[in-house]
Amino acid sequence: MYHFQLSRYYDFRSPICEYNGLKVPEYTSPNELSHDLVYYWRFRTTYDGQDYSEFSHAFAVYISPKPTDIGDTGDMSTLPGSFSLSQNYPNPFNPRTFIKYRIPVRADVELLVYNLLGQKINTLVNETKSAGTHSVDWDGTDESGQTVAAGVYFYQLTAGDYSEARKMVFLK
Repeated sequence: MYHFQLSRYYDFRSPICEYNGLKVPEYTSPNELSHDLVYYWRFRTTYDGQDYSEFSHAFAVYISPKPTDIGDTGDMSTLPGSFSLSQNYPNPFNPRTFIKYRIPVRADVELLVYNLLGQKINTLVNETKSAGTHSVDWDGTDESGQTVAAGVYFYQLTAGDYSEARKMVFLK
C-alpha cells in the first residue's frame, strides 16, 4: 500500500492532498490544480497496514496552460529531478568563481551574494529560468562594480518555494 502527499511547498508543511491506502503508486487528484504553479509530491509505503517507510524525496511538477519551453524534440531525461545548488568552483577563488544550480521546472530564480553581516553584496540572477542546469560566474564585485574585500561570502538560491545557501571564500 502507498501513502501519497501533494503540496505547494517543498517541505510539505501544509499538504493540499493526502491519501492513504493506494494499492498502486498512481493517484489522480479529484481537484483541478491551478495553472502556472509548481506542486510537490511524495509517497511512502506501508506493510500490512503497519509502520510507514520514510517518505520518498519530493518530486516537483509544474502545471502549465501552455507547452513548456523545451522543444518537442528535447530530451526530457536530461532535466533535473529536483532543485539543487552546487558548491562554487573554484573555492577559495580569485578573481572568478562559477556557481551551478539545477531547477526541475520553469521558475522565478534569484541568486544573491551576502557578506558575513548578512548584507546583500550583489544580485547574480533575478529572472525566470527554464528547467535545466544553469551556471553563473561571479567576478568578486559588488553591485556598483567595486571589488569586494577578501573574506567569506554566502550565496543563496531561491527558486519558487526552494531556497538554499552555501559559503565561499574570496582570496586576494
